[in-house]
Amino acid sequence: MTRSALHFVTALIFVLAVYGCTQNPGVGTGQVAIGETSCVYCAIGNTGKLALVVWIDEPDRVAARGIGGDPLLRGEFGLKDGLKVAWNCSSRDGKTGRVEIAGVPYDLEKGGLFLISTKEGGTKVEQLPIETVGGEFRTAKEKLESLAKTDPKITAFVNAAKDK
Repeated sequence: MTRSALHFVTALIFVLAVYGCTQNPGVGTGQVAIGETSCVYCAIGNTGKLALVVWIDEPDRVAARGIGGDPLLRGEFGLKDGLKVAWNCSSRDGKTGRVEIAGVPYDLEKGGLFLISTKEGGTKVEQLPIETVGGEFRTAKEKLESLAKTDPKITAFVNAAKDK
């Protein structure tokens, strides 16, 4: 191999490595309103598996979501009193990383399902295993709607939102 060919190949490998390391993994987001609650669900990575659900006890009045950059996922829920609850997720694989809700950090390895209660003007977050929802991103809406009726903890969360 000639010297110029070697330089070309070396430069090409470098460019491809840098390009590959800066690309966002496959990401998908969806949103569903269930009763008086709203939730955003996300898949991160190329598996198509559900990785993150952020569920709040109010209808969402601001559909602000972002994908890409750092943090990879971000959004906010607009509340009826005009306040907002911001959230973001810094994960490249949907299993590890950090989720921040209302300025409080959470370890994604401890669970990817977040129930946010805004009763009495506060923000209380309960973190649960994403396996509670489980499944594929493409069937997440139906699964979340089903859980609102069948999972005792989520049913109680959805019913409490009616009483706010």
